[in-house]
Amino acid sequence: MINKLIAIADNNWDVREKAVQALASNFKDDPDTLPWLKERAKADNDEDVRGAAVEALASNFKDDPDTLPWLKERAKADNDEDVRGAAVEALASNFKDDPDTLPLLKDRAKADNHEDVRYAAVQALVSNFKDDPDTLPLLKDRAKADNHEDVRGAAVEALASNFKDDPDTLPLLKDRAKADNHEDVRYAAVQALVSNFKDDPDTLPLLKDRAKADNHEDVRGAAVQALVSNFKDDPDTLPLLKDRAKADNHEDVRGAAVQALVSNFKDDPDTLPLMRKCGSLHRIS
Repeated sequence: MINKLIAIADNNWDVREKAVQALASNFKDDPDTLPWLKERAKADNDEDVRGAAVEALASNFKDDPDTLPWLKERAKADNDEDVRGAAVEALASNFKDDPDTLPLLKDRAKADNHEDVRYAAVQALVSNFKDDPDTLPLLKDRAKADNHEDVRGAAVEALASNFKDDPDTLPLLKDRAKADNHEDVRYAAVQALVSNFKDDPDTLPLLKDRAKADNHEDVRGAAVQALVSNFKDDPDTLPLLKDRAKADNHEDVRGAAVQALVSNFKDDPDTLPLMRKCGSLHRIS
């Protein structure tokens, strides 16, 4: 069959992925399609093709008695994280009500040795099992204890979006915004605080601190933009923007402060001279 040959032999992963999808959709009844998809899910050298094969199995052979056990086994035992992650997502999407799915997701969210699989499991738990009594404690744990920033960030965002009223969420976000050792998590926590806890008395002081004291430009920039968008009338916002436009050590933050000044404080007597000075410094540099 030509599609099978293309899906194996073509040297472009996108072509192979499309061939996998075409086979699953159009030749489901061919007795070789199911075993062939299982082989592609393990043997193809591209993660997108392997993932497409797993998804095709779950979508097109959900009722095959071997599919569910195969997915469970792949989610835990496959030696490739892309296959494990695709199996985790397939189980959550297609076999949510199976009694083994929830325990397996909990296990993968903490015990898998690759961040992409833990991330997929965290997302699946929040999307499908938000009300399970273990989901909230697991998210709190992952937000602080996971060893990868992507998983911690996903847990931070999930807590803010789904468990805003839990008494531990706000303190945890404040802690992550300052204490996490990776800028992506601090950034996510800053954004979550502004979006969900703008009126908390600690939010404004925290933003002011992060706009100047964070050691990464992305977090400082996010804090600058949050201050302008949400606390424009605070008496410290304008002086802080002037300071960041001149003194920040990264051009992205200085640029964000300059834009904020022009957009929001055009009539301040210092804005035009500061723009001229920044323009002159830029030409000199």
